[in-house]
Amino acid sequence: MTVTPEVSSLDYTNGLVVNGFSVPGLATRRVQTEVELENGQSFVIAGLLNNQTQEQLNKVPGLANIPLLGKLFESRSLSKSNTELLVMVTPELVRPIPAGVAGPEIQKPLPFLKDSSSSAPRTPGAAVTGPVSPLVKVDSLPIEVIKNAEQPPTVGLGVPQNANPPLQAPPISSPLLQGNAPSSNLPGNPNR
Repeated sequence: MTVTPEVSSLDYTNGLVVNGFSVPGLATRRVQTEVELENGQSFVIAGLLNNQTQEQLNKVPGLANIPLLGKLFESRSLSKSNTELLVMVTPELVRPIPAGVAGPEIQKPLPFLKDSSSSAPRTPGAAVTGPVSPLVKVDSLPIEVIKNAEQPPTVGLGVPQNANPPLQAPPISSPLLQGNAPSSNLPGNPNR
């Protein structure tokens, strides 16, 4: 059996500051080993140590900068934490279920979603959502119309007449939009 335990913790000393937010880094400790065990035997992995020391300094602005007397207006706090990760593994060998034998049932103390529907959810049909409309091809605008719409017309000494003129689109001459389209242009027609 191959065992690879891993533990991660937030590491603020190797963090980043992105758009004013502090994003901490990850300190990861990992170990890997291979062992041979009998059914029901146990083994233990230890030694994933984490020693952290944090020092915090608080000062009174201005008064803490006075020589000799400034030490009276500051305080230091030191916190140490020592942790060790201990991994204990007890393997249990299982045999496959023979063919034709029913699988084991899971005993549940309460019914799972007892007030829910017994049928699986599905997408509603066309009777609920309505028929699918055919695709309509719309002619594109010429580039000259778009360029002219971006520049407001000027009056007199180059003063814009209207700062935000409405966009004028040319009439669309598509037979699909005028209602007299031949049936061979519609999508999904087998006569195309």
